[in-house]
Amino acid sequence: MAYLEVRNVRKRFGDVVALNGVTVSVEQGEFFTLLGPSGCGKTTLLRIIAGFEEPDEGEVSLEGQDITGLPPHRRDMGMVFQSYSLFPNMTAEENVEFGLRIRRRPPQERARRVAELFELIGLAHARKRYPYQLSGGEQQRVALARALAVEPRVLLLDEPLSALDAKIRVQLREEIRAIQTRLRITTVYVTHDQEEALAISDRVAVFSRGRVEQVGTPSEIYQRPANAFVAEFVGTMNRLEAVVRDDSGGVDYRGLRLKVYEARGFRPGTRVLLLIRPEAIQLQPGGTGLTGRVVSRVFTGATTRVRVQLDLGGQLVVDVPSAPAKGLVPGLEVAATFGPDDVAVLALPEEPSVGQATQRSPSGPGGAR
Repeated sequence: MAYLEVRNVRKRFGDVVALNGVTVSVEQGEFFTLLGPSGCGKTTLLRIIAGFEEPDEGEVSLEGQDITGLPPHRRDMGMVFQSYSLFPNMTAEENVEFGLRIRRRPPQERARRVAELFELIGLAHARKRYPYQLSGGEQQRVALARALAVEPRVLLLDEPLSALDAKIRVQLREEIRAIQTRLRITTVYVTHDQEEALAISDRVAVFSRGRVEQVGTPSEIYQRPANAFVAEFVGTMNRLEAVVRDDSGGVDYRGLRLKVYEARGFRPGTRVLLLIRPEAIQLQPGGTGLTGRVVSRVFTGATTRVRVQLDLGGQLVVDVPSAPAKGLVPGLEVAATFGPDDVAVLALPEEPSVGQATQRSPSGPGGAR
């Protein structure tokens, strides 16, 4: 039995179905992320776990105990909100101490715990400051310390970094992960940022329209998406429509024969989508096979994103190290290659986007030869 379990949870708000039979489980000490676009139900699920919303159906259990009907203050969970929600009339120190006072902990215990937490979040010098005297990142650190002060069994974070600028967001997400790893506290984290989810999670649940589309490690979600939605939402994905020709992995893309290992699971004649990450593709000037012309390139730092118009129709988006990318000028004839194990294969949806790349986050943990 998992440490935290959500079973067949359903929730409606009027005519809107927010959650439609959601089941997920979180192991003790795990960093588990709920990822999805706005309105997909991830925050509603977090609020149901916290006790701020009641499900229409289903149940939530913690350490084998059904907590579905318990009020928030009896669930032993800590919550960090997107908007910080610090008490403006209290110092940072008083904000962190607040939960301990409510629980009538002894003064010496409160002082010790507060001192430990301010050392942990690196703000010992700012204990006497009021929220308005702190930056956004500092306020969120204090909010995190306040949630951790009562030593909750589960830490819940609702898009805690969305209001911060990009550089601070990256720094703070790494700090949150480091603190979680050090304390080994079970954590459920909500975000719509794909890169953020992949960077800090043990496992990720991808949501769409109130349903869980896939649960897996960041590598599994990125490299082997379960369906077209996950492939499109997480990272950038090239999509090529093909037909399986034999049971050894041979596929036909508009008359060109390719080798794709995952295609061995489909019957010959099946129409499929080949899903290829930009960093899994290599470009070679000239050559034969999957050929085309460079139409654009965008410098992004360590890599350059190159767009190729294929001679057979459709386009490829390719991420190339910036140094060798200097020679890939618009108009250059190139051949695209990729390994047969660098391609995920899905049954073709009813209305595929043939030979197009769907762009989301420009980076991810995948990779290929």
